[in-house]
Amino acid sequence: MASFISWQRRWVGVLVVLCVSGTLRAQERTPLKVAVFAFVPDASAAIKRLEADFEKAHPSIDLDVELWDPYSDSIDDDGLEQLTEFDVAEIDVCRIDDLIAGVYGGIDEIPDFALPAAGGLLPPARTLRNSNRGRYAVPHLVCGNFLVFRTTDTTLKNAKTFTEILAALDGDGGKPLCVDLWGSTGLGEFYTDAVIDQFGAAEAETHLLAISAQPAGETATLKPEAANAVIRLVGEMSKERREHLSFYHAQSFIYPRDFSNAPHAALLGYSERLYYAEREMQLNPPGLLPSFKQDDLVVRPFTFAETSKGTPTWIDGFVVPRGKLAAKRGAILAFLSFIQSKTGFHAFAQPTITFASSYLLPASTDVLFEARTTQPTLAAYAAVLDDSFPVIDARVWRAMRRAGDALKPQIKAKYPQK
Repeated sequence: MASFISWQRRWVGVLVVLCVSGTLRAQERTPLKVAVFAFVPDASAAIKRLEADFEKAHPSIDLDVELWDPYSDSIDDDGLEQLTEFDVAEIDVCRIDDLIAGVYGGIDEIPDFALPAAGGLLPPARTLRNSNRGRYAVPHLVCGNFLVFRTTDTTLKNAKTFTEILAALDGDGGKPLCVDLWGSTGLGEFYTDAVIDQFGAAEAETHLLAISAQPAGETATLKPEAANAVIRLVGEMSKERREHLSFYHAQSFIYPRDFSNAPHAALLGYSERLYYAEREMQLNPPGLLPSFKQDDLVVRPFTFAETSKGTPTWIDGFVVPRGKLAAKRGAILAFLSFIQSKTGFHAFAQPTITFASSYLLPASTDVLFEARTTQPTLAAYAAVLDDSFPVIDARVWRAMRRAGDALKPQIKAKYPQK
């Protein structure tokens, strides 16, 4: 009996040691706090999947992903003052100039070996990677405004110039243009697109830098030809839409919904808008995913002139706040490597199996090739993605917003809103 009790005590002691050891090991996991800015319709599911997939590959790291908005008007300085709360943060790289300059605490330069090779990136992200700004960010997603319509719409398919495209549309009839044309940045994008198409990319950059240099509070000096082209585009929206522009901007998912329900509609916008269109089709039996096949849609740059000379494109990238890399080098580099992988993109591409894909366009060509199996139309977006005007300069971005603000009163004067 004594020997049994002694044996039992020894095993209890071993179990206690094992439990304490396991607890200590669990406590030794490196916490990593990451902020994501990617547009995903089911953000909570995407975050959970990203955390689970990453921790499966890196069990020694405790990943905590949070959704943040560095553009929030309700937060001072557009929300970027939150940057230091994270170890890694995703931002639109047009904000990177301020961060390099030390505003909001600054950011660390990322080791070159941790950055993707330029040759493996889509053109806008490649431009970023080859720039000075590219030493501070890992490109993640790319977006830009493109005209999307069904292959059965032969009239629009044959339209090449701005005038021909407008003639092929019928805003008040059965061929509506589904587009968000009210937000300052969005309006600024379309205005910039018009300047590029009419005057060239170099002239557009010079023009926007001139706007950026104007004194604060001064109304942006716009090129009349480009401004009038955007106003003409607004005219192709239905009368109801023109009278409720600001409302529909706040409810921008309505545009792709209309596109899904109107066989002759044209959708003007980012690739991720197809999520709402596909989701709408999914809810209408017998629609099965993917609703859009590779040959269902035509994707092309929108032209405000005889031909498109370039499309403004945006890059979301991950940056490391100043001082964080030295403190958590192993964990941060592991995350930056993971987020460039196919597995890292899956959480954003399709957060849940039962819902439509998000149609986010990855910056990596390797990841894009993988994504084409479930999201074939992404290849069409990538094929026409023009690298002539990636928006990576903060001055250009601010000028685009100022141009958008200057356009609003002109649009209201032409099309009074209720």
